[in-house]
Amino acid sequence: LKEAKKRNPDIKTYGLSWGVPGWIGNGNFYSQDNIEYHLRWMQGLKKFHGIQLDYLGIWNERPYDRDWIVQLRRALDDEPSGVGKHVEIVAADVKWDGICDDMKSNSTLRDAVAIVGAHYPHPAPQSCLDLGKPLWTSEGWDLGQVNDWQGAMVLASTLNSNWILSRQQAMVVWTVIYAWYSILPFSHPDGATVGGMGHGLMSACEPWSGHYRVMSPVYAVAHHTQFTRNDGSCKYIANSAVARNGFLGHATAVAYRCSSGEKSEVSVVIESSGSTTSETFQLALRHLPEAVSKLHVWQTNTTHWFEQLPDLLVGADGAVSVTIPPQSIVTLTTSSGQARVADKQIPASKTFPLPYADNFDSYKDQATVKYFTDEAGHGTPPRRQTVTACALCKW
Repeated sequence: LKEAKKRNPDIKTYGLSWGVPGWIGNGNFYSQDNIEYHLRWMQGLKKFHGIQLDYLGIWNERPYDRDWIVQLRRALDDEPSGVGKHVEIVAADVKWDGICDDMKSNSTLRDAVAIVGAHYPHPAPQSCLDLGKPLWTSEGWDLGQVNDWQGAMVLASTLNSNWILSRQQAMVVWTVIYAWYSILPFSHPDGATVGGMGHGLMSACEPWSGHYRVMSPVYAVAHHTQFTRNDGSCKYIANSAVARNGFLGHATAVAYRCSSGEKSEVSVVIESSGSTTSETFQLALRHLPEAVSKLHVWQTNTTHWFEQLPDLLVGADGAVSVTIPPQSIVTLTTSSGQARVADKQIPASKTFPLPYADNFDSYKDQATVKYFTDEAGHGTPPRRQTVTACALCKW
């Protein structure tokens, strides 16, 4: 989290338990003991690392407890340091089914939950839309994909469809970085590097070489995030005002308006994963910022990622003509300041340096050992296993 904040101080933080120590609540996750555990973690995050938690989930992909969610909200509000009042609850990190119906019939639960989040969801049912709460894919991106071009197009389509079909306002992509060994699930050796590709926006799975790869899914996301801000000043424009309710021929389109004082910027993100040929569209743009006579164009396709193209002229009546190639992502925008990832000298991919040996004498107590991967709480030297109870976790 500290490293993420260094790179972007405005990044939001979101905590979600996969599991807790087995001694919590004498083995009962939904206990007052576990509420205290969550509060202590949140307080420590602020006290020792200077990071304010923004969002807090319940229990990753496990049945939720309605009363416990309400009790958690009350505990956050009553937390004496004040950091809890700034935390919004996301529930329930499973599917849409159940939580929206429960919130609709239980006003106390509805008030406790700020955001309805679902993992790998189908379009949200009407019961969720009727709540008037923000809807998120709180974990998403087809798990069958890796960070190749197909994976990028699936992600681009998902990002647009989430809003078009369900008015979802955010998506947490799992994972940001493919950073585990290629013998584990969700990885795909490709012959180009030792680590290959995996289910992450980019790859960094060779700590011995320092090699990493910025992959095309990074830019599927950048076509949205480089044109918006997460400070509440950017809003989706209603589907009814964008193409034919978000559909543009065989492509999909979403639009944002970002406002700062009297100034506003508009961006339209189009993805053509469903197209097999180029399509030209005559757009009629309304309510553009004053004095806009052109739109900047950014495009990503299989060979060129996040490339700025010549501007498109906008007629006095708001008319503009745009050609969208197949299997591409295009952002039209009135804003400026975007850029692709700067080229850097990346260390070459190398096989693991065998033979390998380590006597662990150089590590401080409880330090992380190079190249080892702890799993399910099992320690490695110089760490000592001190908790004997199994964790309360999903897996």
